[in-house]
Amino acid sequence: MRFIFKYSFILLLLVLLTTCKKYEDGGWSNVAIKHLFGGNESNSNKSWKLKLYEVNGIDSTAYITTGNGVTNFQNDEVKFTLTNARAHDYSYNTKIYYAGLRFQEDKTSIGFDVIKYNCQNNLCERNIFNPEFNNYGFYWKIIRLKKSELILTGSANNTYKLIFTH
Repeated sequence: MRFIFKYSFILLLLVLLTTCKKYEDGGWSNVAIKHLFGGNESNSNKSWKLKLYEVNGIDSTAYITTGNGVTNFQNDEVKFTLTNARAHDYSYNTKIYYAGLRFQEDKTSIGFDVIKYNCQNNLCERNIFNPEFNNYGFYWKIIRLKKSELILTGSANNTYKLIFTH
């Protein structure tokens, strides 16, 4: 009996020490797909509201969202879709455009397909996911991914931070 208890305790300890959580602040976990897409089946989708668009530590959200009086940008909501769960096919869409997204192998970063600044029917959006347009795309580090909050950071010539809420 003592033998079984000893090995059960060791097994339990190993399971607790090797969880899927990789981020101190709640980034990728075993339920991250469900958090981001609202489910883990094909065609699951979830809308996220932009709460903060920060450039070099300066809150620039008002410059890219609806009703700022300066532009007609509509960057206020993004819908993430798990297009095909089996094929790991992911996409996102806004009021103006639709594109794919991908995770780095270790799932610590997320990349969005390259799209230039777009306007359609007098609505415009700055591509916040590729702020410094280049043909290679831009990877965002996943800082926090919870059921109701997504925080991404990235840097190139400037540093950026995006916070979304649901």
